[in-house]
Amino acid sequence: MLSFTVDDENWDDDLGWYDQEEVPMLDMKSVLNSDRVLLLDTGELRGESTEVFSVLFLSHLWTAAQAIWTPDDDDYIANMIIEESANIARNEIVYKELLPQGREFNISLGLIMQFTEQVLGEDEFANRRAYREILNNVNTKIIGNIATDDLLAESLFHEDLDVDEIKDRISGLRRGEWVVQLPSTGFNKQKPEILTLKPLPIPPGHSAGTFNVSARTEEVRERTRNLHCVNREHESIDNTSGVTMDSEDDIDDPEDELDQDYDALGDEHKTFLDMVFKALTDGVNNYTLGQTMNDLPYSHTANDLVDMELLEKETLGNRQAYYKPTEEAEILREKDLSPAGGGEKGNESLVHRIGVRLIATHYEQLGYDVEMYYKPPNRSALVDVYAAPTAESPGDRPKVIEVEASPEKKGHVLEDYNTLAGIYGDAVWVVPDMGGAKSLVSHFSDVLDETPSTRSDNFEKISEQLDAEGASEIIGINNLREEVRENN
Repeated sequence: MLSFTVDDENWDDDLGWYDQEEVPMLDMKSVLNSDRVLLLDTGELRGESTEVFSVLFLSHLWTAAQAIWTPDDDDYIANMIIEESANIARNEIVYKELLPQGREFNISLGLIMQFTEQVLGEDEFANRRAYREILNNVNTKIIGNIATDDLLAESLFHEDLDVDEIKDRISGLRRGEWVVQLPSTGFNKQKPEILTLKPLPIPPGHSAGTFNVSARTEEVRERTRNLHCVNREHESIDNTSGVTMDSEDDIDDPEDELDQDYDALGDEHKTFLDMVFKALTDGVNNYTLGQTMNDLPYSHTANDLVDMELLEKETLGNRQAYYKPTEEAEILREKDLSPAGGGEKGNESLVHRIGVRLIATHYEQLGYDVEMYYKPPNRSALVDVYAAPTAESPGDRPKVIEVEASPEKKGHVLEDYNTLAGIYGDAVWVVPDMGGAKSLVSHFSDVLDETPSTRSDNFEKISEQLDAEGASEIIGINNLREEVRENN
């Protein structure tokens, strides 16, 4: 595509195309007529250079797509996915050509960006048409927890939700949850409402997973260069337009950095890191999260581990320190935050994980048979903690517990309320503080016949007014810490 000419002598009459053994080239018509995956890494280009290359490539792709013949449209599609696409999406080749007309030539265009308003850029007025075209012509939208503007919310559809409620639903999504708008299934068919999806488990070999595999990056790059690239000295290259690139030897390998971090860990650092994992999952002997994690052995190594980005720090109550392993720590120690009995992998916030482990310990101390991240029979949703009564427990009803680290998110609270209301047992809510409890109660007004008074700053007095299937008690995390510490 760039500064590339091929002499007529390289034309092969039998093939009806240039001899690619003599002159390797990236032939988009050949790519589009094959069953293969083409990856373009523009990481070594910077700023506007990336945009210029990407737009030129898309133009080349669009020209090739219009020139090829596909014998069976139903069995043919070319998927074009662009990462960090906000700057490229507002180019005319995207919103005037590929998006509105691409489906006629069996091209599916996927645009991935951090949030949709990025398309507006610095000149909101000039780019507003591009933004509207994208919202109108993208039929499948997959949205995580982002700030949602009115235009995006209006482009989504749910019969029972208005624009503000859709925005609340999106802002209340947990990590790993997605809202998806699917295209219509056919002519005169009802438009699908937005759905909430959860992802498949992290695949083996992913950097965020627990099982690593060796990378084949260099092998794939070398093979690609041999098949499709010519070197700078080749007669077909115009060297006067060349761009000098940095040597690959200067690029840091993240895996090498992780190995160096692992080698730098002493035995005491490793022991403390392992104890943090245990404290947040199945517990440590003679220790509960009612205590600061600085009470754990070798806690003097905590600051080093934070500086190495292997631990994240959070303070609760009277500046009590707690820590959570990072994804890098999970890879290094080959551990994750799943309890021994299964459940979530611990990708929630540290406050949420502490609340889950604290309330589990609280009911264990009372004699209940406790399970973290419990999946009720015939239901897809997990509950944070389920405490089954035993002969030693003070009550004979199960406790179904939701730890709500973000009680200000109304849509999320009401969804969890309905989940708890559908499970037999006393519904218990755990919140960070009294402000969280009052937010929770204000949201309950949509589902309770009578809203409890929140004039009192006492959790027990507020709980005395609750007697609903989805809410029978509210507990604060700091109160919970004190009770767990006293009963240990």
